[in-house]
Amino acid sequence: MEVFTTEDGKYRIESLSAATFPGALRVIREAFCQDESVCIGTEVNKNPVAAEELLELCADAALDGVSLVAVAIDSGDVVAASFNKLQEATSDSSEKPFFEIFAEERCTQSSSRALIEWMAEVDGRCNFFEKYNVDCSLEIMFLATLRQHRHNNLGKLLCRQSIELAKKLKDGPVAQMTVQDLGPNYANMTARKPVAKVPKICQALWTAEPTQKIGKVLNFNVGLRVSFADFFYEGKSYAERIGREVFAEAAAISIVCKYRVESLSATTFPGVEKLLTDHFFTDENVCIGTEVDKNPLAGEEQLELIADAALDGLSLVAVENETDEVVSVLINKLQVAPTNSSEKSFFEVFAEERCKQPESRAVVDFMIDLDARCNYFEKYGVDCSIELMYMGTHREHRRKGLAKLLGQTTLELAKKYRGGPYKKMTVEDLGPKYAFIAPRTPTRKDPKICTGLWSAPGSKKVGEDLGFELLVVLASVNANENWHNKNVKMWHTTEDGKYRVESLSATTFPGAEKLLKYHLFPDENVCISTGVNKNPLAVEELLELAAEAALDGLSLVAVEIDTDDVVAVLINKLQVVTIDTSEKSFFKIFAEQRCKQQSSRALVHSMVELNTRCNYFEKYGVDCGIELMYLGTHSAHRRRGLGKLLGRITLDLAKKLRGGPYAKMAIEDLGQKFAFIVPRPPTTKDPKICMALLTATATQKIGKDLGFEVLLKVSLKDFVYDGKPYTDRIGAEVYCEGAARRIDKIRACMYNSCRGSGIERVTVAPVYERQSKEHGKRKMWHITEDGKYRVESISATTFNGAMNLLKDHFIPDENVCIGTGISKNPLAGEDLLELAADAVLNGISLVAIDIKTDEVAAVLINKLQVEPSDASEKRFFEAFVKERCKQPESLAAVDFMIDVDSKCNYFEKYGVDCGIELMFMGTHRQHRRKGLAKLLGQITSELAKKYRGGPYGRITVEDLGPKYAFLVPGAPSTKDPKIFTSLLTATGTQKIGKDLGFEVMFTVYLKDYIFDGKSYTERIGCDAFCEGAARRID
Repeated sequence: MEVFTTEDGKYRIESLSAATFPGALRVIREAFCQDESVCIGTEVNKNPVAAEELLELCADAALDGVSLVAVAIDSGDVVAASFNKLQEATSDSSEKPFFEIFAEERCTQSSSRALIEWMAEVDGRCNFFEKYNVDCSLEIMFLATLRQHRHNNLGKLLCRQSIELAKKLKDGPVAQMTVQDLGPNYANMTARKPVAKVPKICQALWTAEPTQKIGKVLNFNVGLRVSFADFFYEGKSYAERIGREVFAEAAAISIVCKYRVESLSATTFPGVEKLLTDHFFTDENVCIGTEVDKNPLAGEEQLELIADAALDGLSLVAVENETDEVVSVLINKLQVAPTNSSEKSFFEVFAEERCKQPESRAVVDFMIDLDARCNYFEKYGVDCSIELMYMGTHREHRRKGLAKLLGQTTLELAKKYRGGPYKKMTVEDLGPKYAFIAPRTPTRKDPKICTGLWSAPGSKKVGEDLGFELLVVLASVNANENWHNKNVKMWHTTEDGKYRVESLSATTFPGAEKLLKYHLFPDENVCISTGVNKNPLAVEELLELAAEAALDGLSLVAVEIDTDDVVAVLINKLQVVTIDTSEKSFFKIFAEQRCKQQSSRALVHSMVELNTRCNYFEKYGVDCGIELMYLGTHSAHRRRGLGKLLGRITLDLAKKLRGGPYAKMAIEDLGQKFAFIVPRPPTTKDPKICMALLTATATQKIGKDLGFEVLLKVSLKDFVYDGKPYTDRIGAEVYCEGAARRIDKIRACMYNSCRGSGIERVTVAPVYERQSKEHGKRKMWHITEDGKYRVESISATTFNGAMNLLKDHFIPDENVCIGTGISKNPLAGEDLLELAADAVLNGISLVAIDIKTDEVAAVLINKLQVEPSDASEKRFFEAFVKERCKQPESLAAVDFMIDVDSKCNYFEKYGVDCGIELMFMGTHRQHRRKGLAKLLGQITSELAKKYRGGPYGRITVEDLGPKYAFLVPGAPSTKDPKIFTSLLTATGTQKIGKDLGFEVMFTVYLKDYIFDGKSYTERIGCDAFCEGAARRID
């Protein structure tokens, strides 16, 4: 039974049958038994009889009728197979599972028995039946693809269709197989009683990176991860035979369908009405802002609007299968561009003719206003669209991805819309309540775009995930400004309804003061360093500074809705560039004239010094900015995103500031305590940048998330108060970042940060240059957010650690090193280390250091490559091979690099004469899967932009130690690199290259390279390929 045909028409996926069974066994024999990790570890790959016993296991599993094959359409050959097994939970501890019985009764070979016992052991350790509380599963048992058909996603397709097949078993068998279907070889097999239970989960043992990637893509949950170094067969660990460190994952996924998505119909429409009334109008921000939630008549008018839109037949619902209730809805409206300026849109007609209540009229007017600002039709040059109009989910079913699922389904269905709806709806389907609605003439136009108005963080996240482009950002201004009084402006309500964000006002100022006093100043690093936290008079002076800044009318608070308490505050200060050097900044004047306490004066002086060193105004060429001055959250409300939310809304509002504040504040609003403050004349300048001093990991994370560029990073140990470095009082190494960003780039950066580039930007500046008598300078460029690792230029101090890492963790595991046998020849390894040492002299290599142990955890050896001036001149690798490779294994490896580099021909391709080659990238096994290699690549990318005729960190032959004293340093190049290049020889590095925006120039298969009579892949133990990739530095 055919279940799927690939998009390119080359393959079909179908149920295993008598016709395809022999071809499926061939795939297992040639591809699985030879290449799979456990087969290699137990030497099934060397034992044909053991392989035949595994084929018998496949034959037995085939009788369950749940196995699948991929067939090449042009030849009719089976090229991939997934033998799946229905597994039942044992009724008691004495009952043995299927694999154990098979191993004991039918395995005559120790190899095959070891493999099946391994499967039984790992399955037993996971016990997915107990974990998921189910009695039956479908196990994806053996998955394999013929080598020449790999990299076509056939494995993923087989697994995906296996999951879909498992879901269908509740309706009965899909493709039954009999013993006769297995052919004469298995005619003596005893037919088993068919499994009567229905699988509720799919499970699998992923024994290689590619299958683990499939599991991740298909949302399998990993229950157990084991190392093959811990499993032994005949005195050797599996890992020893495989030739590298490999892990297996036991994973599973639930296939019980809790919800179904269907078109809105007469049956589900009443449930939609109820859901929107009880869970959408009461919670949605614009409905709250216009008080639709408080006026049932306005709600009825909104339901009428929805009913009219439903007639387009494009709306969808999610229904809970157990209760048959509507739990989520997406009302979609077909919108058509007006043919002339006098023609009104659907919303305009509705607002004028059918909105009697001011609240509902305000909602529709809001939608009209935003749609007009976005101007979708003109923007995209189209005449028809689908608007994702109202998206609502029952409160008890939120955070389960239903809204996103409805959006995804809408997008998929929209592609298939051709002059007609998904599901026709008539006025009669809406019920007698809406019998008065006049059916509209259906449009003959097909939609070319989907649009949406996102009014909450949840829907904004859905839009971002679905790939919507942000066209306009508006702050949600409360329609009823009588929140407390006329001067209070509310800008946002959190999705969970717990907090609102509003401008600082007379009402909230006392709460903001209290929060700063008890939850910011006692905890903030510079306050601790300067003793402000222990000096009540100094605290009062800083509160005075906050009060004066509040007069700018730019500060915000987050208020807990239940209690009306201020739980977070962001004091923002409008800063204007001084006209001449004699003019003093706001902070400097405050420190000199109003700070009586040494503690508070020291703190403000620190702010002055850091701002001066950042020199934001000169850096960005502007004359006015908003400084995010004090950011504090009540200790009971931290880790809820409130600080980030206040920052984001400040950025949004900053774009709208034109010669005036968000919310005017008068001295009277500050209370009697600050009546002495003299109001300053307001500035007529508009801010062009936002800036901040970020003194803690949390605020630095917020700055990064909001797209701030780090201009300065300094250690607080370099600042001294009352004879002690700041860090002595803090009790830890802490850094401060001076950061800024342009206001006019907020939209693109805040919501589309690096979208499409594949590059996560890491801003780098020398965090320190540490001088030591023994080793000269060390340059550190980055500290990871968790504080566990630092990245620095390779130096005399770290060189030996880098070499040891390459020797113990790169050469034994890297595919070309394995393929050429370097991993087994220490002398060949020494040749490669010499190559690395020579490259290090370019001064552009990096290491990641484990801060706790000070040991090298990852290394990236970068080599400056220069195009020869004439044909007779040899390149670096060619000269090295000829003059310094003593061992045939190392000679083969460097020849491989030369061959692939020449096939890529980077210099000619990009029209440049100099590049940086990311040559050797290695990570200590204990530190893998932590993003260190990618981080080293990112920082190399950033530093390369700053390379101007010189290295990042100078290093000499002496720094390499006596072992390499014979090296002759080459004359430094005067050329600047214009491109990066790299040979990516493993799935992990290929993923890094993709993430860093590298373009693949050439792909070679390692089975095509031979050393000492064997292809590289024979030694590696699986199919592998290498990508030659490059990208421009600029």
